[in-house]
Amino acid sequence: MRTLMIAATLVLVGCGSKDADTDKTEVTVNGKNVASAMAGAATGLVDTSDLPDFVEIYESGTPAMNMKASDNGQTGGMLSYTVKAPVADVVAFHRESAKRHGITFKTEATTPEGVMLAGTNADETETLLVNINAGEETMVALTHSRKTG
Repeated sequence: MRTLMIAATLVLVGCGSKDADTDKTEVTVNGKNVASAMAGAATGLVDTSDLPDFVEIYESGTPAMNMKASDNGQTGGMLSYTVKAPVADVVAFHRESAKRHGITFKTEATTPEGVMLAGTNADETETLLVNINAGEETMVALTHSRKTG
């Protein structure tokens, strides 16, 4: 499950750009420097105002990162957050949230560390991958995409 989270992060980070004038590589996501996203996480100022309606945070969850990307007629990103709640409660919340937004989880995996859920809406224009891991706090990573064209 953690491998999936790492892979999703690498895919998003792979949407970087190279600054030819200074010959340095700067990773940007949706026109924003990833370093500023990380700084936002460190200061607790992660902006979640532009999330699609089907990407919801469990009540009292604290956003840690919100990266955005766009490619081939799709926009999306990865939001991660932590919450002091049992994994089972967080899983139930995300199941209900997905159902409310018309997303059906077609793939599910459970390990001793957590749960992974993956699904789409009926016309497959919205996708959602939910990784929930146990720890001192429950860690949630939501990888999402929406077709734009």
